[in-house]
Amino acid sequence: MEYLHGIFVPPFSNALFLVFLILFLGFAIGRIQIKGVSLGAAGVFLVALVFGHFSFGPETLLQKIGLVNIDVAKYSSSMNLVQNLGLLCFVTSVGFIAGPKFFYNLKVNAKSYALIGVVIIGSASLTTAAIIKYASVNSAMAVGVLSGALTTTPGFAAAQDVIKGDLEVAVKDNENAQAQFATAWQELLPVVPEGADLQHVTSLVEGLTGAMANLQRQQTLEASDNAVKAAQELATALGELQNDGNADDYATALNAMVEAQTKVATTISGVQTQLDLLNEVTVGHAVGYPFGVVGVVLFVQLVPLILRVNMEDERRKLSASSDAKERALPDKLINIDPLGLAPFSLAIILGILLGRVSIPLPGGATFALGNTGGALIVGLILGHFGHIGPLNMRLDNKFLASFREFGLVLFLIGAGVPGGGGFVEKINEYGFMLFVYGAIMELVPLFLGFLVARYLVKLCLLNNLGSITGGMTSTPALGALIGVAKTDDVAAAYAATYPVALVFVVLASQFLVALM
Repeated sequence: MEYLHGIFVPPFSNALFLVFLILFLGFAIGRIQIKGVSLGAAGVFLVALVFGHFSFGPETLLQKIGLVNIDVAKYSSSMNLVQNLGLLCFVTSVGFIAGPKFFYNLKVNAKSYALIGVVIIGSASLTTAAIIKYASVNSAMAVGVLSGALTTTPGFAAAQDVIKGDLEVAVKDNENAQAQFATAWQELLPVVPEGADLQHVTSLVEGLTGAMANLQRQQTLEASDNAVKAAQELATALGELQNDGNADDYATALNAMVEAQTKVATTISGVQTQLDLLNEVTVGHAVGYPFGVVGVVLFVQLVPLILRVNMEDERRKLSASSDAKERALPDKLINIDPLGLAPFSLAIILGILLGRVSIPLPGGATFALGNTGGALIVGLILGHFGHIGPLNMRLDNKFLASFREFGLVLFLIGAGVPGGGGFVEKINEYGFMLFVYGAIMELVPLFLGFLVARYLVKLCLLNNLGSITGGMTSTPALGALIGVAKTDDVAAAYAATYPVALVFVVLASQFLVALM
């Protein structure tokens, strides 16, 4: 028995083992069909959520019984790496696949795609604003839920950036208050009456100084709680000293010390407020994300079934709307490796570099494509032109399809496991209505975008759904749509709508957090 225990139990503490276990179980569940609808790759996400619920945290069931024994910080870091690697592989593959027909499709339908992107993000933002105003939901929490419902990492990061800017100001105010506090303490010590016992106060001053230094370094809620507690204890001790009624110079210095301590306590509370807001954005994102993934995935599968369309006819319509030929490649191009891993890696490198370029926007905001947008744009360009100078960048479609699917499931595992950790606890803590608000934020733009694409700009169904996945910035939904449509051509509509939606969701997230 111990022999078998030694074989089967230790691997559960290996993050790589868990990734492939979740992947296998997820695909097994995802292929189950109910009335023609299956979760597909989203089954991997659901298994990841469940596994995260039972293993992501020191107090979870699998950690308690010892089946999974992974430090949470290392677990989180591993899942973050898996998620980012998967996302880069997925969007780069999509870019290469859509590239040959992308620019033709964009030329024909550019206004339609831009309109759909604006409608989706605009309606989602207005819905969020209404929930903030009439449901009394904190703006940071609401924007976090919105970013989760739209599965948008850039929107999530944009909301955090606004709060981080305010956090920097609060930290700077605390630094200035610390300097005043240190000066007041040094001025108090020489005028303390003989026989006065300041040993306890000295200990509290040193404790508060250390707590503030720790808060400056870590900037966490735990550090701010400790600093608040230390400030309160010192305030009580200083109040007792004031009651002694000593000489004027001592009383003056003591009053200055009390004033400095009060300012320190106020600035610590300011830092804590911003850290609370950062936490609310994170929690909101975690609440909205599972619904954002599953909702759009089900939507792109259910709509063709509800409308009872002939998918072969829809593929012909899609092909006719994007009837572009691949560019001919020059002769004698250099192939770095026979499989295509080298050019694929080069595209990701260039995408990461492009994603770091920051563009200033009105109102002091900035915009960057990030890793996702940068890799997508580079993939589209290289997929269209097929080479960089003498280097051949034209990749085999089977290679790209494999990396697209593998990247998608890695992304879903990396996002799902941390998302599942504490998911039930979040429901209990923040109430079920928060999840209802997340569903509303997702469904309103989803249906409105679909109606605009179908009846106003009159896109064919697959172009319609492709643009919806781009407008919702939903990577998992695109993967599901490719599976439903059985053609990669739908990626062109996603790729055309995605950048427009990305810009507007970043602006909307910053606006909602800053002004509401």
